[in-house]
Amino acid sequence: MLVGKTLRNRYKILKVLGSGGFGDTYLSQDTDLPGYPTCVVKQLKPKDTSPNILPIAKSLFEREAEYLYKLGNAHPQIPKLFAHFEENNEFFLVQEFVEGSSLADEIPIGQRLSESATITLLLEILEVLSFVHQNNVIHRDIKLANLMRRKQDGKIVLIDFGAVKDITALGTDSQGNTDVTVSIGSPGYMPSEQARGKPRLSSDVYAVGMIGIQVLTGIAPDSLQEDANTGEILWRDRVQVSDAFAEILQNMVFYHFSQRYKSAIEALHAMQSLGATNINNIAPTEVIAYPSSTTDSSPTIISNTNKVTVPVSAPATPQFIPTTPQSPVTTPHVTVSAPNPAFSKFQPFLWIALTAVISVSAAIATAILIPKLTNRPPDNNPQTEVTKAATSSPIASSTTPPSPEPTETAILAPEPPPVVATTNPAIPSFGAIARSPSTQSKGYSWNYASRKAAETRALSECESSSTSGDCQVLISAKNACISLAESSNGAAGSGWSEDITVAENTAKQVCKEFQGINCTITNTICLPVR
Repeated sequence: MLVGKTLRNRYKILKVLGSGGFGDTYLSQDTDLPGYPTCVVKQLKPKDTSPNILPIAKSLFEREAEYLYKLGNAHPQIPKLFAHFEENNEFFLVQEFVEGSSLADEIPIGQRLSESATITLLLEILEVLSFVHQNNVIHRDIKLANLMRRKQDGKIVLIDFGAVKDITALGTDSQGNTDVTVSIGSPGYMPSEQARGKPRLSSDVYAVGMIGIQVLTGIAPDSLQEDANTGEILWRDRVQVSDAFAEILQNMVFYHFSQRYKSAIEALHAMQSLGATNINNIAPTEVIAYPSSTTDSSPTIISNTNKVTVPVSAPATPQFIPTTPQSPVTTPHVTVSAPNPAFSKFQPFLWIALTAVISVSAAIATAILIPKLTNRPPDNNPQTEVTKAATSSPIASSTTPPSPEPTETAILAPEPPPVVATTNPAIPSFGAIARSPSTQSKGYSWNYASRKAAETRALSECESSSTSGDCQVLISAKNACISLAESSNGAAGSGWSEDITVAENTAKQVCKEFQGINCTITNTICLPVR
């Protein structure tokens, strides 16, 4: 033990905070700074100290320390790395001291949380883990003991990344090959592929799902039974929760990684969509958006499943489209007086004539007004593939000539539709927004008869102006306002609601949750677009 010693003539060891198979953790003082602020010193002890192992361990230590340094400086809920060094064939990390208590102390085995409290907890964990996954880093040791509740603000802080523990697990097999000889992780929270030494981003998702099951049931994850045939965790009959929440949890803890959410980003979106459709399970920090009362009106939010990082060096170039709601166009009602009894015998003929006049007038008005309102000639097909910039609403008409052929100076980015602040549930209208996370290219669609058609069109628009091949549908909805917010560092968020203000506020909130800076609304589409 190092208590009482001073490392590098600077870090004075005060007491032991924890000890395990991978090393020891100490509370220390930085004697080089005024006031001797406290910090945490982690001592990592390689199991094998043979000459052929130490150079590999040192290289691995340098690499993992670089990851920890970048993550800690970029997110307030990950401890900052102050220093890392090697001394006497042992490796040391000096990190920020987080004053607070671990969630293992806050929620001991046997204590159970309600469904709403569990959703709130998982949202908190997934929000910070999403940032880690955006940087393609796997934590590998997610559990309650490695989640701290910071005393200062009550926020959850993610500690003790498992990747750096590879250094202590290096060894030589019977053929003389150097490799990690033990699996990094904790029993019960570690899925099968991680136990085989092949962790994925979805392995962390599994651990978070097991935390959810633990706090719901009060049972330690490694004490839960498994299906003998499938290997699936048997938990559903031990707790009463909504079917929607149970489905999300199950999608997090499937035995095979291919059936789980691919990353914390995807799991977070699923959990947030649950909050938007279940008023009883809203987390305190969420924006409540009420879905349309019509059938199939809830949005479909699809997140990145290819582990694409959000670029921080390529600022987005948003298309600033006015989002001031337009006043709805109203048509005066035709007032028809009751017929005089003296003309009752002509009443049938009068009604027929009046109906004919109204029908003809309505047809003429439609042919004249609709092209003007949509600011383009009418089209027989929704959003025809005339040019990369064409994004029109599917309004049929045969009285106006087709749009002119595009020139070489055609805009590459799709032109979004005008914002209309009202929706009409009587007319089924689907729309979608697609975006490339690497190039920030976007695609929009609106006034489609099916969700699939709207999403296909939005993807096509995005891919026509992006060569990265990573366009994805962020959100789609029926008879509601869908909004996209983007930030100067490349982050983005989407939201939906029947109310335009709620949709835009939700989009900005989601953008901020993904560490967006100066999140602003890029575009809002209210369906149906008139």
